[in-house]
Amino acid sequence: LGHEFGGKIAALGSRVSGWKVGDRVVSETAAVIDSLNPMSKVGLYNLDPTRKGFGYGVNGAMTRFVRVPARCLHHVPENLSFEEACLTEPCCVAFNSLVGN
Repeated sequence: LGHEFGGKIAALGSRVSGWKVGDRVVSETAAVIDSLNPMSKVGLYNLDPTRKGFGYGVNGAMTRFVRVPARCLHHVPENLSFEEACLTEPCCVAFNSLVGN
């Protein structure tokens, strides 16, 4: 559980840049990827069969806090609700399956 989610950044890791506490974000689902996998090397980390995603393989966001790699985050504008923003990932999947390929 907790596959599509958004929220506000509560804390930052020491090596994170470009983000600040309080930023509104949504997350991609690929929590753990193998950067050496051939699919990841060509930018298709979502097709890496060894990847682990939030809610399957890695604890998801059905908790108060979730630890998310900065590479997974996307800004959410103030005028967009989290409920709407959390539809970004499933809509992108649908778009890519119908139009992108």
